[in-house]
Amino acid sequence: MFYEDSPTVNPLPILKEECGYSITEEKVTLDRSQLGKCIIPKQPCHWNTKLGFNNYTPVVYGENDCKNEPFLQTYLNIKPIPNVGIFTPSSFYQYISVRRASKFYVLNHKGYFIIANTETRINQDRKMNYVGIRFEDLLIHGQHYKTVNNTSSFKVMYTTTVSDRLSIHFSEVDAYLNDPHDYVEIKMILCRGSIPSFNIKSNFKILLQLSRGNNYFDSFLFRLAIQCHYSSTKNVVIGIRDYSFNIRTIKQMSIERDILPFIKSMYPDKYREYIKSFDHVTAVMNEIILKSSQSKMLSVTITSNEVKVEPHVYNRNIVASEKFINFLDSL
Repeated sequence: MFYEDSPTVNPLPILKEECGYSITEEKVTLDRSQLGKCIIPKQPCHWNTKLGFNNYTPVVYGENDCKNEPFLQTYLNIKPIPNVGIFTPSSFYQYISVRRASKFYVLNHKGYFIIANTETRINQDRKMNYVGIRFEDLLIHGQHYKTVNNTSSFKVMYTTTVSDRLSIHFSEVDAYLNDPHDYVEIKMILCRGSIPSFNIKSNFKILLQLSRGNNYFDSFLFRLAIQCHYSSTKNVVIGIRDYSFNIRTIKQMSIERDILPFIKSMYPDKYREYIKSFDHVTAVMNEIILKSSQSKMLSVTITSNEVKVEPHVYNRNIVASEKFINFLDSL
């Protein structure tokens, strides 16, 4: 039998943090100004995360915008990291792992692989986007803070090894708990049954209660575990809401001690997917390396059933700036 407190071995690749950087209104700085502390209320708060929604304007990208620019800009301003061969958003590894429908472009520039996503956010659910960010702001800044956009963020660069190449990727981090490097992921979830009491101590019981009536709870936890791995985040704060978007209960949980053991105990198939997820990432990267000898630019299309790697018309601007390409040429 698998008990709640059983340790779980993490089979995914080891990450090394290289630096953190803040983004504010398109300005990028090598500091932690946009990383706030998550303060968890000690009693029920009943925050309505929908309030202020009408004043919210989310960021939308153009189809040909280079979403990599802040990441690559930052890389140019840190101490050079020897032998980096892959530059990518962490979403590339995450979406392959969980088979999230998406598309990426890959540029092979003299053996350097630069990967960019194609997300524009044009079709995002504006209300759901707002309430998630609003909940983060309430935990970090308090009730008097107004959430008007999502232009500010804090991101971290990590190196790891993929397909025998040194990869550097960036991940967004929501906040920290005690130490500025003790990152925490903030999530909100709808409870379809009876709301777990604020005073329940067992996180296993809370997760069990949340799973009842939620047909996709296994996928939610699987995606959460993968996301937290690639941002080196060990803890998650979950806000449990009702149908009116009121936060009824807030719980801090550990990925290693709570989330992964629960997945292993209740959703063994999902746990096996988690164990094998990095094999899928490696297989896709191997295919990219192989096919890049025939085409300088590739597209990677991810669906729930497969990942397609295909030649794409060369368009360097959507992947990297000329300045960054010149930097690679100078190495």
